[in-house]
Amino acid sequence: MKGPVTALCEINGDLAVAVGGTIRVLHYENKAAPQSALQTTALLYANVYVTTLSSIKTYLLYGDLHASASLARYSAVNHTLTPLAKDVHAISTVTSLPLYHQRHLGLLVSDDRRCLYSFGYVPRVQSTHSAGIDSDSGNGVDSDISAAAAFVSATETNTNVERDEDGKISSKIL
Repeated sequence: MKGPVTALCEINGDLAVAVGGTIRVLHYENKAAPQSALQTTALLYANVYVTTLSSIKTYLLYGDLHASASLARYSAVNHTLTPLAKDVHAISTVTSLPLYHQRHLGLLVSDDRRCLYSFGYVPRVQSTHSAGIDSDSGNGVDSDISAAAAFVSATETNTNVERDEDGKISSKIL
């Protein structure tokens, strides 16, 4: 790998590492002591500069410094990282977290202006026997992340809720 590591996380027993705009999934091969090494099992060319990685089960949420948040699915069997969804707005992502409840997947993203955004992920195609993040088929899943609403923190700090030119809610913690 060339360049500094900008983000890392564990995904399905392997290690996801971002270096600039490239995400690699590395697997540790435990062989004889001199032969032990990290092997690249999957590779994804993300946007410009990945600032945050977080995972839940086989899903990888990554945030970009210039191109908001995206969601990908990791398959250890096929050695692939498949992009599933991407936010089209220009949000300078500082951190991102996946949220889930039963079969629903949500994403929480904060930007460099200290705004929090909440997104929901709903696949366009769901398998007939199982849906949501518990599905293992993953075939034909393609979706956009839709901005559900801004997440307003229930803390004792002053929170100012504003709407941008598109009518979307953005919260600024003062």
